[in-house]
Amino acid sequence: MRPVYQISEAGFEIYLRKISHFSPHLHNSLEIIYVLSGSFELGMMQEFYHMDRGDVALIFPGVVHHTQVFDPSQDGTMIVLRAATVYCGSFYENMHNFIPENPVIPASVVHPDVVYAMHSLLADEKEAHPDRMVPLPATTSDDVTVHTGLDEILAPASDMATDSAIVQAFIQIILSRSMPQMTLRPRPSREDGDLVYRCVEYIAAHFREPLTLTGVARDLYVSPYTLSRLFSGLFHTNFNGYVNNTRTQYACSLLLYTARPITDIWMESGFESQRTFNRVFQDIMRMSPREYRSRNRKKEDNKEASAQESAT
Repeated sequence: MRPVYQISEAGFEIYLRKISHFSPHLHNSLEIIYVLSGSFELGMMQEFYHMDRGDVALIFPGVVHHTQVFDPSQDGTMIVLRAATVYCGSFYENMHNFIPENPVIPASVVHPDVVYAMHSLLADEKEAHPDRMVPLPATTSDDVTVHTGLDEILAPASDMATDSAIVQAFIQIILSRSMPQMTLRPRPSREDGDLVYRCVEYIAAHFREPLTLTGVARDLYVSPYTLSRLFSGLFHTNFNGYVNNTRTQYACSLLLYTARPITDIWMESGFESQRTFNRVFQDIMRMSPREYRSRNRKKEDNKEASAQESAT
Protein backbone atom coordinates (compact mmCIF):
# COMPACT_ATOMS: atom_id res chain seq x y z
CA MET A 1 0.00 0.00 0.00
CA ARG A 2 2.32 2.71 1.20
CA PRO A 3 6.08 3.24 1.48
CA VAL A 4 6.58 2.04 5.02
CA TYR A 5 8.93 0.06 7.18
CA GLN A 6 6.79 -3.03 7.69
CA ILE A 7 7.33 -5.35 10.63
CA SER A 8 5.42 -8.60 10.75
CA GLU A 9 4.29 -9.45 14.26
CA ALA A 10 3.24 -12.97 13.24
CA GLY A 11 6.61 -14.13 11.95
CA PHE A 12 4.85 -15.80 9.02
CA GLU A 13 1.98 -14.83 6.76
CA ILE A 14 0.73 -15.86 3.33
CA TYR A 15 -2.14 -14.44 1.29
CA LEU A 16 -3.48 -13.73 -2.16
CA ARG A 17 -3.11 -10.21 -3.48
CA LYS A 18 -4.28 -8.52 -6.65
CA ILE A 19 -1.54 -7.24 -8.89
CA SER A 20 -1.49 -3.47 -8.48
CA HIS A 21 0.69 -0.45 -7.92
CA PHE A 22 2.42 -0.67 -4.55
CA SER A 23 4.64 2.19 -3.41
CA PRO A 24 8.26 1.79 -2.20
CA HIS A 25 8.50 0.00 1.14
CA LEU A 26 10.75 -2.34 3.06
CA HIS A 27 10.38 -4.80 5.90
CA ASN A 28 12.45 -6.98 8.17
CA SER A 29 11.32 -10.32 6.76
CA LEU A 30 11.89 -12.45 3.68
CA GLU A 31 9.21 -11.93 1.03
CA ILE A 32 8.43 -14.45 -1.70
CA ILE A 33 6.10 -13.62 -4.60
CA TYR A 34 4.58 -16.20 -6.94
CA VAL A 35 2.57 -14.82 -9.87
CA LEU A 36 -0.61 -16.77 -10.58
CA SER A 37 -1.86 -14.57 -13.42
CA GLY A 38 -1.13 -11.23 -15.06
CA SER A 39 2.14 -9.32 -15.16
CA PHE A 40 3.80 -6.31 -13.54
CA GLU A 41 7.14 -4.63 -12.92
CA LEU A 42 8.95 -5.27 -9.64
CA GLY A 43 11.10 -2.31 -8.65
CA MET A 44 14.07 -3.01 -6.41
CA MET A 45 16.48 -0.27 -5.44
CA GLN A 46 16.91 1.59 -8.77
CA GLU A 47 16.07 -1.26 -11.15
CA PHE A 48 12.88 -2.75 -12.59
CA TYR A 49 12.31 -6.47 -13.21
CA HIS A 50 9.40 -7.78 -15.28
CA MET A 51 7.25 -10.52 -13.73
CA ASP A 52 4.83 -12.78 -15.62
CA ARG A 53 2.64 -15.73 -14.75
CA GLY A 54 4.66 -18.47 -13.06
CA ASP A 55 7.60 -16.24 -12.13
CA VAL A 56 8.92 -16.20 -8.56
CA ALA A 57 10.70 -13.35 -6.77
CA LEU A 58 12.74 -13.46 -3.57
CA ILE A 59 12.97 -10.13 -1.77
CA PHE A 60 15.52 -10.09 1.02
CA PRO A 61 14.93 -8.22 4.31
CA GLY A 62 15.65 -4.50 4.35
CA VAL A 63 15.49 -4.01 0.58
CA VAL A 64 13.33 -1.17 -0.74
CA HIS A 65 10.93 -2.51 -3.37
CA HIS A 66 7.69 -1.62 -5.09
CA THR A 67 5.41 -2.78 -7.90
CA GLN A 68 4.18 -0.97 -11.01
CA VAL A 69 1.39 -1.99 -13.38
CA PHE A 70 1.72 -0.22 -16.71
CA ASP A 71 -1.30 -1.92 -18.31
CA PRO A 72 -4.46 -0.90 -16.40
CA SER A 73 -6.38 -3.77 -18.03
CA GLN A 74 -4.27 -6.29 -16.10
CA ASP A 75 -6.32 -8.14 -13.51
CA GLY A 76 -3.79 -10.60 -12.16
CA THR A 77 -3.23 -12.26 -8.81
CA MET A 78 -0.16 -13.34 -6.89
CA ILE A 79 0.64 -15.31 -3.77
CA VAL A 80 2.69 -13.30 -1.28
CA LEU A 81 4.57 -15.03 1.53
CA ARG A 82 6.40 -13.22 4.31
CA ALA A 83 8.54 -14.98 6.87
CA ALA A 84 10.94 -13.94 9.60
CA THR A 85 14.53 -14.89 8.80
CA VAL A 86 14.57 -17.39 11.67
CA TYR A 87 12.69 -19.68 9.27
CA CYS A 88 15.52 -19.50 6.74
CA GLY A 89 17.90 -21.88 8.52
CA SER A 90 21.33 -22.02 6.88
CA PHE A 91 20.32 -19.23 4.49
CA TYR A 92 20.08 -16.73 7.36
CA GLU A 93 23.55 -15.25 6.82
CA ASN A 94 22.99 -14.76 3.10
CA MET A 95 19.74 -12.93 3.82
CA HIS A 96 21.53 -10.36 5.95
CA ASN A 97 24.84 -10.00 4.12
CA PHE A 98 23.85 -10.14 0.46
CA ILE A 99 21.13 -9.17 -2.00
CA PRO A 100 20.25 -10.76 -5.37
CA GLU A 101 21.54 -9.22 -8.59
CA ASN A 102 18.12 -10.09 -10.01
CA PRO A 103 15.35 -11.12 -7.58
CA VAL A 104 13.16 -12.72 -10.26
CA ILE A 105 13.32 -16.39 -11.26
CA PRO A 106 11.59 -16.97 -14.63
CA ALA A 107 8.78 -19.53 -14.72
CA SER A 108 10.80 -21.70 -17.10
CA VAL A 109 13.38 -22.48 -14.40
CA VAL A 110 11.21 -22.33 -11.26
CA HIS A 111 11.49 -25.73 -9.59
CA PRO A 112 8.18 -27.63 -9.14
CA ASP A 113 8.94 -27.96 -5.42
CA VAL A 114 8.71 -24.17 -5.09
CA VAL A 115 5.26 -24.09 -6.69
CA TYR A 116 4.12 -27.01 -4.55
CA ALA A 117 5.37 -25.36 -1.35
CA MET A 118 3.65 -22.04 -2.08
CA HIS A 119 0.33 -23.70 -2.90
CA SER A 120 0.56 -26.03 0.10
CA LEU A 121 1.19 -23.20 2.57
CA LEU A 122 -1.63 -21.18 1.03
CA ALA A 123 -3.98 -24.17 1.19
CA ASP A 124 -3.22 -24.68 4.89
CA GLU A 125 -3.96 -21.03 5.56
CA LYS A 126 -7.11 -21.13 3.45
CA GLU A 127 -8.39 -24.12 5.40
CA ALA A 128 -7.79 -22.33 8.70
CA HIS A 129 -9.07 -18.90 7.55
CA PRO A 130 -11.19 -19.13 4.37
CA ASP A 131 -12.51 -15.60 4.92
CA ARG A 132 -9.00 -14.17 4.50
CA MET A 133 -8.27 -15.75 1.14
CA VAL A 134 -10.15 -13.25 -1.06
CA PRO A 135 -7.53 -11.37 -3.12
CA LEU A 136 -7.03 -7.96 -1.57
CA PRO A 137 -8.09 -4.98 -3.73
CA ALA A 138 -5.61 -2.74 -5.46
CA THR A 139 -3.77 -0.12 -3.39
CA THR A 140 -4.90 -1.43 -0.04
CA SER A 141 -2.90 -2.73 2.88
CA ASP A 142 -1.84 -6.30 2.32
CA ASP A 143 -0.30 -7.15 5.66
CA VAL A 144 0.09 -6.23 9.28
CA THR A 145 1.99 -3.04 9.97
CA VAL A 146 3.06 -1.24 13.12
CA HIS A 147 3.44 2.33 11.94
CA THR A 148 0.52 3.50 9.81
CA GLY A 149 -2.48 2.73 11.98
CA LEU A 150 -3.89 0.25 9.47
CA ASP A 151 -3.86 -2.45 12.11
CA GLU A 152 -6.89 -0.61 13.48
CA ILE A 153 -8.71 -1.34 10.20
CA LEU A 154 -7.45 -4.70 8.95
CA ALA A 155 -6.95 -8.04 10.66
CA PRO A 156 -3.51 -9.66 10.33
CA ALA A 157 -3.17 -12.00 7.38
CA SER A 158 -2.12 -14.89 9.60
CA ASP A 159 -1.95 -15.82 13.25
CA MET A 160 0.34 -18.80 12.77
CA ALA A 161 -2.51 -21.15 11.91
CA THR A 162 -0.01 -23.23 9.95
CA ASP A 163 2.37 -25.32 12.08
CA SER A 164 5.71 -23.53 12.41
CA ALA A 165 7.72 -26.69 11.68
CA ILE A 166 5.85 -27.14 8.40
CA VAL A 167 6.38 -23.48 7.56
CA GLN A 168 10.10 -23.74 8.20
CA ALA A 169 10.42 -26.91 6.15
CA PHE A 170 8.59 -25.46 3.15
CA ILE A 171 10.48 -22.16 3.27
CA GLN A 172 13.82 -23.94 3.33
CA ILE A 173 12.71 -26.10 0.39
CA ILE A 174 11.81 -22.92 -1.52
CA LEU A 175 15.18 -21.38 -0.72
CA SER A 176 17.12 -24.56 -1.50
CA ARG A 177 15.52 -24.74 -4.93
CA SER A 178 15.66 -20.99 -5.64
CA MET A 179 18.97 -19.69 -4.32
CA PRO A 180 21.10 -21.65 -6.84
CA GLN A 181 19.25 -19.72 -9.57
CA MET A 182 20.47 -16.39 -8.17
CA THR A 183 23.68 -14.40 -8.21
CA LEU A 184 24.27 -12.58 -4.93
CA ARG A 185 26.25 -9.42 -4.28
CA PRO A 186 27.22 -7.69 -1.02
CA ARG A 187 24.66 -5.32 0.45
CA PRO A 188 25.19 -1.56 0.05
CA SER A 189 27.03 0.25 2.83
CA ARG A 190 25.36 0.20 6.22
CA GLU A 191 25.37 3.99 6.37
CA ASP A 192 23.24 4.28 3.22
CA GLY A 193 20.92 1.55 4.43
CA ASP A 194 20.41 3.20 7.79
CA LEU A 195 19.23 6.41 6.16
CA VAL A 196 16.72 4.51 4.02
CA TYR A 197 15.34 2.75 7.09
CA ARG A 198 15.14 5.95 9.11
CA CYS A 199 13.52 7.89 6.29
CA VAL A 200 10.88 5.29 5.47
CA GLU A 201 10.10 4.64 9.11
CA TYR A 202 9.85 8.35 9.92
CA ILE A 203 7.41 9.14 7.13
CA ALA A 204 5.32 6.06 7.89
CA ALA A 205 4.97 7.30 11.46
CA HIS A 206 4.29 10.96 10.61
CA PHE A 207 2.56 11.10 7.21
CA ARG A 208 -0.71 12.24 8.81
CA GLU A 209 1.07 15.33 10.10
CA PRO A 210 2.32 18.34 8.09
CA LEU A 211 5.64 17.32 6.50
CA THR A 212 8.29 19.25 4.61
CA LEU A 213 11.55 18.11 3.08
CA THR A 214 13.48 20.55 5.25
CA GLY A 215 11.73 19.47 8.42
CA VAL A 216 12.20 15.74 7.83
CA ALA A 217 15.86 16.27 6.88
CA ARG A 218 16.41 18.20 10.09
CA ASP A 219 14.85 15.45 12.22
CA LEU A 220 16.96 12.79 10.46
CA TYR A 221 20.16 14.86 10.83
CA VAL A 222 20.89 15.02 7.10
CA SER A 223 20.85 17.83 4.57
CA PRO A 224 17.74 18.47 2.43
CA TYR A 225 19.93 17.84 -0.61
CA THR A 226 20.90 14.37 0.64
CA LEU A 227 17.29 13.49 1.38
CA SER A 228 16.11 14.83 -1.97
CA ARG A 229 18.66 12.65 -3.79
CA LEU A 230 17.46 9.62 -1.82
CA PHE A 231 13.91 10.10 -3.06
CA SER A 232 14.81 10.74 -6.69
CA GLY A 233 17.48 8.05 -6.91
CA LEU A 234 15.98 5.24 -4.85
CA PHE A 235 12.24 5.89 -4.70
CA HIS A 236 11.89 7.30 -8.25
CA THR A 237 9.85 10.26 -7.07
CA ASN A 238 10.30 13.53 -5.21
CA PHE A 239 9.53 14.14 -1.54
CA ASN A 240 6.03 15.49 -2.13
CA GLY A 241 5.15 12.65 -4.49
CA TYR A 242 6.28 10.09 -1.94
CA VAL A 243 4.25 11.63 0.86
CA ASN A 244 1.19 12.07 -1.36
CA ASN A 245 1.35 8.40 -2.38
CA THR A 246 1.50 7.37 1.26
CA ARG A 247 -1.48 9.51 2.18
CA THR A 248 -3.51 8.47 -0.85
CA GLN A 249 -3.01 4.78 -0.29
CA TYR A 250 -3.92 5.12 3.36
CA ALA A 251 -7.06 6.96 2.26
CA CYS A 252 -7.84 4.06 -0.10
CA SER A 253 -7.89 1.68 2.84
CA LEU A 254 -10.21 3.96 4.80
CA LEU A 255 -12.52 4.33 1.81
CA LEU A 256 -12.71 0.59 1.31
CA TYR A 257 -12.75 -0.78 4.84
CA THR A 258 -14.64 1.88 6.78
CA ALA A 259 -17.86 3.87 6.39
CA ARG A 260 -16.22 7.14 7.38
CA PRO A 261 -17.26 10.16 5.32
CA ILE A 262 -14.78 11.50 2.79
CA THR A 263 -14.60 14.79 4.69
CA ASP A 264 -13.12 12.88 7.63
CA ILE A 265 -10.87 10.67 5.52
CA TRP A 266 -8.89 13.43 3.81
CA MET A 267 -8.12 15.03 7.17
CA GLU A 268 -7.15 11.75 8.82
CA SER A 269 -4.88 10.93 5.87
CA GLY A 270 -2.85 14.09 6.34
CA PHE A 271 -4.03 16.26 3.43
CA GLU A 272 -4.19 20.01 3.98
CA SER A 273 -7.56 20.45 2.23
CA GLN A 274 -10.26 18.44 0.49
CA ARG A 275 -9.40 20.19 -2.77
CA THR A 276 -5.80 18.99 -2.54
CA PHE A 277 -6.99 15.51 -1.58
CA ASN A 278 -9.34 15.27 -4.57
CA ARG A 279 -6.67 16.50 -6.99
CA VAL A 280 -3.92 14.19 -5.70
CA PHE A 281 -6.27 11.21 -5.49
CA GLN A 282 -7.43 11.75 -9.06
CA ASP A 283 -3.83 12.04 -10.30
CA ILE A 284 -2.72 8.83 -8.59
CA MET A 285 -5.81 6.62 -8.81
CA ARG A 286 -7.28 8.00 -12.07
CA MET A 287 -10.68 8.31 -10.39
CA SER A 288 -12.33 10.28 -7.62
CA PRO A 289 -12.40 9.03 -4.01
CA ARG A 290 -16.16 8.49 -4.25
CA GLU A 291 -15.80 6.48 -7.44
CA TYR A 292 -13.01 4.39 -5.91
CA ARG A 293 -15.17 3.46 -2.94
CA SER A 294 -18.17 2.66 -5.13
CA ARG A 295 -16.25 0.55 -7.66
CA ASN A 296 -14.41 -1.60 -5.15
CA ARG A 297 -17.39 -2.17 -2.90
CA LYS A 298 -19.46 -3.19 -5.91
CA LYS A 299 -16.78 -5.75 -6.84
CA GLU A 300 -16.80 -7.20 -3.33
CA ASP A 301 -20.63 -7.32 -3.29
CA ASN A 302 -20.62 -9.18 -6.62
CA LYS A 303 -18.08 -11.69 -5.30
CA GLU A 304 -20.15 -12.26 -2.18
CA ALA A 305 -23.32 -12.74 -4.22
CA SER A 306 -21.57 -15.22 -6.53
CA ALA A 307 -20.25 -17.15 -3.55
CA GLN A 308 -23.75 -17.36 -2.05
CA GLU A 309 -25.21 -18.56 -5.36
CA SER A 310 -22.53 -21.25 -5.62
CA ALA A 311 -23.28 -22.39 -2.08
CA THR A 312 -26.97 -22.85 -2.90
